[in-house]
Amino acid sequence: MPRIDVPILIVQGDQDAVLPYPVTGQRLAPMLPNAKLVTLKGAPHGIPWTHADEVNKAIMDFIGTPAMAARA
Repeated sequence: MPRIDVPILIVQGDQDAVLPYPVTGQRLAPMLPNAKLVTLKGAPHGIPWTHADEVNKAIMDFIGTPAMAARA
């Protein structure tokens, strides 16, 4: 994995019971030289549904685009 040289975003909840954070995201990030790890505190598996705003913000920050304003 150290040969992967593209930017990588890892977004994971620290309460993921399906893919436990300590043995997945937390271990993966140091293996990838260009990885950015965003840990969502208290978030379970399925974060696109349970924490959509935080996931979208992490993606927008990662690609360098300002997050969209909340809809009225």
